[in-house]
Amino acid sequence: MIKKAFILGAGLGTRLRPLTNVRPKPLVPLFRKPMMQYAMDRALELGIKDIAINTHHLAEVWEQYFPNADGTSYEGLNGLPARSSSYKEASVSLFNEPELLETGGGIRNISNWIEDESVLIYNGDIFCSIPLEPLVDLHTNSDFEATLILRSEGPAKHLAIDGNKIVDIHNKLGKANGTHQFTGIYAIKGSILKRIQPNVKESIIPAFLELAAEGKLGAVVVDEGEWFDLGTREMYLEAHASDSMVPSNTPAVDSSAQIASTAQINSSWICGGTQIGEGAKIQGSIIWDGVKIGNNTQISSSIIFSDVEDGAVLDNTDH
Repeated sequence: MIKKAFILGAGLGTRLRPLTNVRPKPLVPLFRKPMMQYAMDRALELGIKDIAINTHHLAEVWEQYFPNADGTSYEGLNGLPARSSSYKEASVSLFNEPELLETGGGIRNISNWIEDESVLIYNGDIFCSIPLEPLVDLHTNSDFEATLILRSEGPAKHLAIDGNKIVDIHNKLGKANGTHQFTGIYAIKGSILKRIQPNVKESIIPAFLELAAEGKLGAVVVDEGEWFDLGTREMYLEAHASDSMVPSNTPAVDSSAQIASTAQINSSWICGGTQIGEGAKIQGSIIWDGVKIGNNTQISSSIIFSDVEDGAVLDNTDH
């Protein structure tokens, strides 16, 4: 059984700017709640009760979302103590990276938290309904130091497999061209830490290539369920417009939103605490929490994260 999960939250989210100028990408609302919350819920479904998140960009926003709580605090290799908090029934440790360490460095930095256990790794900007049990089963019942969930189709088929082993990535080992898409979800054993240098900014890919060369990099292909990489504005809007992506029992308008009787809302998502004025018309858009939309505004195909003045006309805009 995997008892810990590490959610990658430190990235800059450059492809999603200007949205990520005000929030880290994993805290951008998706179907009215921060997208990383879906990753945390998936971990809880597996019985995981110990979660770590690395932070860098807008770290103070992470701390607002996870208020500090008393409890055990680990220390990263960078000497900074983790901020201890909680989410539902799970403990949460926030590891700040003053200098972005990338995936490999971020994992090595939390080695005191990982110890010698297996850990579920989950990119914080992914939304999916892929079953995770096949990953857990293969990883816990094999000698693989890392096991990745792959898809048969996708825009970046860079990984080559042979049975349940990954044999090459980007053809870096000269063995095979890629045939499968990496989902950004994988599991590692604590033994992988020795393959990553401490206090170094480094991707996890060199460690993966080393494992692939030794036959220790596992692959489980799961084509069931939906999978979205929400790294771009276009994918973000597309996910909200896809009926198959919407979690069950999730209304598009939050019950705490204050909407004037003469406002018209069509095919849009309205987050909590939003105020929408008289005569406003909103079509195919996403309105973030706490935003005030002025009277007689017209908004179409837009993402709104700050207040909009009376009479404004916004079309295909991030505001």
